[in-house]
Amino acid sequence: GGLIAARCSPFGLGSDGLGSVRIPAAYNGLVGFKPTRGRFTARGHSKIGPYAYGKFSVINEGMGPLARSVDDCILFFKGLLSEKNRTYDPSIPVIPWNQEKFELPKKMKIAYVVSEDLIGVTKSAKRAVLETVEAFKKEGHEVVQVTIPNFEQMIGLTIRVMSSDGKSRGATIVREGEDPIPELKAGV
Repeated sequence: GGLIAARCSPFGLGSDGLGSVRIPAAYNGLVGFKPTRGRFTARGHSKIGPYAYGKFSVINEGMGPLARSVDDCILFFKGLLSEKNRTYDPSIPVIPWNQEKFELPKKMKIAYVVSEDLIGVTKSAKRAVLETVEAFKKEGHEVVQVTIPNFEQMIGLTIRVMSSDGKSRGATIVREGEDPIPELKAGV
């Protein structure tokens, strides 16, 4: 992410199963996108370390772009969604860029989450979400607040799948509500 933000490269391609493209994008003021697995080739991409095999191999990662703007990501997609790329990897589907499907409707229905009770949210993050909601409303979009069902159960399952100890430490943190950063609990 840092190299792209520093303009050392116009964009990058990476694998993203749990945020490996999207999180660096957020930290560096970039755009990251995780397409459906198999949309782009993973040929030449190697998995190394503990994530290569075993329980980590079930992560459904997709290859996606990391770029400085949405327009750069669009350019990336248009370049890679070409039938020519099937000569390199015949397993990828032939689905060319479709500008009509890309165009968003004038008015959309957008769901948002302010917070979930297990981890909480900082005041600044809540403010950012609510300001975004107001901006969408101002543009005439319908916005609906939703809650994440079974969030605690989802976190527990993720910890069991991803942790080396099969859940014992991570499940304790979730169950007992240990705060990794004291300021989050205070809502700062």
